[in-house]
Amino acid sequence: MTKGELYAAINSERNKITELNNRIVVLKNEKTELTDTKTKLESLATKFEENKNHSVSQLAETGFMTGKKSKVVDRFFAGMTDKLTGVDYTSKVSGLETAISTVLAEINKKQTEIDSCYKQIEQCNANIASYEAQIRAIEEAERRAAEEAARAAAAAKAVSK
Repeated sequence: MTKGELYAAINSERNKITELNNRIVVLKNEKTELTDTKTKLESLATKFEENKNHSVSQLAETGFMTGKKSKVVDRFFAGMTDKLTGVDYTSKVSGLETAISTVLAEINKKQTEIDSCYKQIEQCNANIASYEAQIRAIEEAERRAAEEAARAAAAAKAVSK
């Protein structure tokens, strides 16, 4: 490659680094939003569990009334117990757990992409270092050639006298 081509390649690598750094900023912002969402979902799941435990506790306190008063109380107790521990509850807990897992997977994807961007930046920097070394080698060869030409010119001038 010529020096001009090498300088153009260096500029291209620097442009890639700028693009990658911009992408990292976007990914980090997205990751932060996802982390906030995950925290909110986990808080919701905790509150949901706390509310269920509180309701089960209150329902247990009414359990002494079952079988004594009426079938309505028995049905109410059975229905509420089912709501608090049955399929409905399990389905909602499962939905929250799925949402948390989905968000966590997205967070991991973002981090993987961030890591990939950093690796690409490292490669760009390695390419730039290589191109700069090639430029130095070309310039050194040009310097030597200029010195040799100057010596040859001086020798020719000395012979012509």
